[in-house]
Formats: sequence, structure tokens, C-alpha cells
Amino acid sequence: GLRLLEINKNQFEYITDILNYLSNRGLKFIIFLDDLSFEQYEPSYKNLKSALEGGADKKPNNAIFYATSNRRHILSEKWQDKTANYEGEELHGTDAVNEKLSLSDRFGISLTFSKPTPNEYIDIALKLADIEHINMPSEILIKRARKWEANQKGLSGRTARQFIDQLKIEEKLGHSENND
Repeated sequence: GLRLLEINKNQFEYITDILNYLSNRGLKFIIFLDDLSFEQYEPSYKNLKSALEGGADKKPNNAIFYATSNRRHILSEKWQDKTANYEGEELHGTDAVNEKLSLSDRFGISLTFSKPTPNEYIDIALKLADIEHINMPSEILIKRARKWEANQKGLSGRTARQFIDQLKIEEKLGHSENND
């Protein structure tokens, strides 16, 4: 009875209609918002804010929102938002900052994935290699994982995943890097 519905930013203007439709379906829904972020000039986040906690229309009990974002606060912020007001800027600067933070606050629980330590990165790569049945001695895999990370954008679970994906491609093609 659980369904997943992915909605993107250009559908937020219809979010109230979508929620009304889902409320009468007799199923439970996770409404998934992938890679959610907004620039200051994008007003559609206000539609989402109302939908998350219910505006005039109550949010249905059979729907919950899940979102991923690379931004902790979802809305872009500028240094000028935190500094003293200048001519032509908003009189109540704190209100502007609070408005931006209020969207991420409405999601309730936040899970943050911080940058792993070098040893954690290796642990992630080894575990993924095990899951994917990569047939390689661990000392070679560790050496290659470190080399891969040095040529990428740094330590992360995503970097480890991409490394393992590369190893899977090499296995399918029947070769691996010879300069280990």
C-alpha cells in the first residue's frame, strides 16, 4: 500500500492539486523531491512550504515528503543576508533570513552525510566492493581507491561508489589498470 511519487520543481504550482488527489486514493505516499534547492529569485518554494505543513488545505495523512539536497538550508543565501542593511535592502533582514531557513525547518528530520575520513572512505569502498562481488585483493583495491580519490573531487561516499562502478566496468571488459 506504499507508493513513491517523485515531483520536480516545475510541478510545485500543482502541489495542492496533487495532494488533494492523493488524499482520496486509499494508499500511502512518499512524495520524493530529489536534489532540492532554490535560488533567491525562484518563488516556487513558497508553494512547497505551504504544502509541507498545510495551508488552507490540510496536508493529507497518507502523504509524507522526503527530499535530498546538497544544500543544508535548501535556499541559497548570500553574505549580505547576514550583514547590516544597506539602502534599498529589506528593512527587517532577520525576517528575510528566517524566511529562507523556514523551508528546510519544515522537513523535520535532517540527515547530514559529512565528509568521511580517509579510513572511512576506504571502508566504504571495501564494503561496496564486497556487495558488488569485485574480485580483487584488498591491498590492490585500497591502493586503487586512494589513487581514484586523489584524481576525483575528494573523499565521499559518491566518490567510492564511482570508483566501484569503474571497477565493475573494467571487470565486464575483462581488464584492469595495469599500473598498480
